[in-house]
Amino acid sequence: MHFAAELGEDAATFVAASNAVIAGIAAADAICGKALGVRSSSTNHSDAVALIRRAHGGEAAANHLKALVALKNNAAYEPRMVTSAKSAEAIQHAGRLVVAMETMLR
Repeated sequence: MHFAAELGEDAATFVAASNAVIAGIAAADAICGKALGVRSSSTNHSDAVALIRRAHGGEAAANHLKALVALKNNAAYEPRMVTSAKSAEAIQHAGRLVVAMETMLR
């Protein structure tokens, strides 16, 4: 609670970006699980990007995940580094991965 108060108005931006990163990664895991029967458990995020590229058959999903993992550390540990523009981009990337996941799981 103290941390959120310290961030003030930026708290919503940080939380939105952090949640978008988590949602996008979860959607990517679901896509890979459905298509390939596996998900990435590697600590190297490039492995997850390569896996979703194979699972979803193209660059779009891979690029969305790549953008989200690039923001992951700042969203998790450096909230002051997350701008409202970056947060909005993260929400868009996550949304596109969630739509891809929903389409695949139907």
